[in-house]
Formats: sequence, C-alpha cells, structure tokens
Amino acid sequence: MRPRELAVLGLLALIWGASFLFIRVAVLAISPFTLVLCRLGLAALVLLPVALARPRLVRGWGRYVPGFIIVGLLNAALPYTLFGFGETRVPSGQASILNATTPLFAVMLTALLPGFVHERLTVARGVGALVSFAGVLALVGPSAFAGRGELLAYLACFLAAAIYAVAGIAGRLTLKGAPLLAQALGVNIAGFLWIAPVAVATGLPTQVPALPVIAAVATLAILGTAVAYLLYYWLLTHVGVTRTVIVTYLLPCTALVWGALLLHEALTLNVIAGLVLVLLGIAIINNTFAPLFARRAVPAPVPLGESSSPPS
Repeated sequence: MRPRELAVLGLLALIWGASFLFIRVAVLAISPFTLVLCRLGLAALVLLPVALARPRLVRGWGRYVPGFIIVGLLNAALPYTLFGFGETRVPSGQASILNATTPLFAVMLTALLPGFVHERLTVARGVGALVSFAGVLALVGPSAFAGRGELLAYLACFLAAAIYAVAGIAGRLTLKGAPLLAQALGVNIAGFLWIAPVAVATGLPTQVPALPVIAAVATLAILGTAVAYLLYYWLLTHVGVTRTVIVTYLLPCTALVWGALLLHEALTLNVIAGLVLVLLGIAIINNTFAPLFARRAVPAPVPLGESSSPPS
C-alpha cells in the first residue's frame, strides 16, 4: 500500500479503537439505547449533506431499501446496543477484543449455510476458530463469573460480534452492488429508525448530561461512525477487502492503548494473552501465514552452453 493508504488505514484503526473508549464514557451516564439513538442520528445528519452534494454517489439507493432495513438492524442497532450494555461492566479494551472475534462466527456460519455464502470449513480455518475461542476464554477468565452482571456483559459483547457476522452475510445478500455512500447512510438511518421507539419507550434522559458525556457521544457519532464509514469504504475502493481487513488486527491494539492511557484500564496478563490468541486465530482463519509456507518453484536447470539471462 502507498503511504496515503497506510495513513488512512492507521487513522481508521485509531478512530475505531477510540470508539470503544467513547462508548464506555457515555454508557456510565446514559442508557445504551439513548447512546445508540444519538450515535446513529448524528452520523446520518453528517452523511446526508455529502449525499445531497454528490447525488451520483447514492444513485439507485431506492432498490436497496429492504437491505438497509435488515442490515440497519443487524449491523447497527443491535450490536451497538449490545456493546453499550456490555461496556457498562466490561473495560473498553476487552470489549474491542471480543469485537474482533467476528471472523470466528463468520467461519461457522458460512460453513453451515448453503448457497453462494457457503465456504468449506478447512482444517486451517477450524484451527483458527479454536485458537480465537481459546483467546476469548483467556480474556474473560474467572472474573466474568464473579457476578451475574459481569457474565451478562461479556456475553452481550460476544453476541454483538456474532451479530456482526450475520450482518456481513445479510449485506452480501441484500446490498450487493449498492453505492458505498448509500450503504453508509441507509444503514445509519435504518438503524436510527429501529432504535428510536425503544429509546423513547425506555425513557430518554430528563437532564442534560455532563459535557464530557456529550463530547463522547458527539465524537463517537461523527468520527467513530460517519467519518469511519467514509474511510472504510474509501479503503475498500482503493485497496480492496483483503488489505482493508488489516484494520481487524489493529483496532483492538489501539483500543487497549486508548483505554490504558485515558481510562487507566489495566493491561493484565489474561488481557494480553486473549488479544494475542484472538488475533492469531483471525490470522489463521484469513490464511495470513500461507505465503510463509508456500512451496517455491525451483527453476529448471540451464543446459550447458545456454544463457540463463532473460530474453531481450
């Protein structure tokens, strides 16, 4: 990748890693439903002027409304809410590691589902899934079973990662060919519409939150959602899926650093072990190490009297 593309990749990892910090700050003061409502609503308001100014970037969006409704639930409203609930008790860095287990669920789902989303479960992918799951066990540790609240919080984050995997498959089925900006805007609007009645029914804040909470929500919506979507789709367009997925490895690392520096979250041995095992498992699933073990072609011997130099 060129320096500009590497810079965008690094910036996206920093932004998405910090998103878990902003979630943690916000949900200690407001409900997860309120947080998600504000996050999706503000993100849509940021993306909408871009779509209005560049209508060719969302041309044909009407054909994909059913997909927006489905993916808005599975890729926004549900997982955002579950991570919000989880981070009321789970540190932001640990939540980001659990988020990184999405490929683990994707492997299991694509192995079970028929049709064009089916992918054979190879030995390497099975081993990678087991290694990632071992990382989750190392990360959670006995502390998760200290109380029912802690266990439910970890399960909420784990379930959110699983739903992200389902959302990926749903997106492949319903949003194939949709303009990238239309996907970002449509999913945010649909997610907002899904969560709005729930947030209203469960009660919106009766008092204005403290300034740090407002700043966290606004930054999460503008940077962590709207801008991050645009950076993500820019990378998909310029470097492809294979290279863009590198952000999966960088995100939990940056989240751990943000959490340790700004929230003073402890980097314990089980957290480090969990991170290493989860990322190692993802690398195996994505066949990252295959080139290291690929057999190199042995050049044919050059007969005596013939030149080995390339033809001119």
